[in-house]
Amino acid sequence: MSKKVMTRKRGNWWSYRFEGATVDGKRQWITRSGFHTKKEAYDAGIAAYQEYQSSGLKLTPTELSVADFMDYWLKEYCEVNLKETTVLNYRKKVKNIIKPHIGKYRLRSIQTATIQKMIYDLFQSGYARNTLTVVKGILTKSFAYAKANHFIKDNPMCEVELPRSTAKPNVKSRRKERSYIPKERIAEIFQRFPEGSSTYLPLLLGYRCGLRLGEAYALQWKDIDFQKKDIDCAKANSVCRKENRYFSKKRPVFFRTQV
Repeated sequence: MSKKVMTRKRGNWWSYRFEGATVDGKRQWITRSGFHTKKEAYDAGIAAYQEYQSSGLKLTPTELSVADFMDYWLKEYCEVNLKETTVLNYRKKVKNIIKPHIGKYRLRSIQTATIQKMIYDLFQSGYARNTLTVVKGILTKSFAYAKANHFIKDNPMCEVELPRSTAKPNVKSRRKERSYIPKERIAEIFQRFPEGSSTYLPLLLGYRCGLRLGEAYALQWKDIDFQKKDIDCAKANSVCRKENRYFSKKRPVFFRTQV
């Protein structure tokens, strides 16, 4: 048993306590009671002591897996500093790619060679270069955060590289099959949503100009120049699921089309 954590019984309840840092020259004791057994109090005291020794972190960096660290980084850093859409994209990459490949390893023992092998394996199995770039970026940012917070001594991402642009994978790159809507089907759609309906203009802008729904719904009359036949698509609507609302964000995009 650890001598740092002490237990005692008062009445029907057990409690734990351990000494914290002195404040204004006075000894401070961290204590909690309300446990049914001595073991229950002691186990809770050990957990509280470890958390206290880690400056309030409810985790032990030496035992932390890459998977658990990624969850911690997404919650403590990404959700605070990044856009919701970015966080959602990061979560997908972490869940579907990073965790299955290297999530089982301890954070402090993960090696550059292991991550580099993962990148090459993903490339050889047909993942697009853009996906590899995003995965590498996520790992670079997260491990930099880990080093800055003293979870790891060195950043294993410093020497990880993407395959050369001229490299050829063993299997064909994963690409979504492009599909199109036949003219007859488009006619049926516009018959269902004719001019004057709330969805007619967004559909028309998507069909004729290639705008996404968010871009179409963010357009204002001032964005359209009928004389020059230009559409200035500088923003798009996005949804904030946490607050159940839509908002517009600026995008440096300009469309020229025949309107």
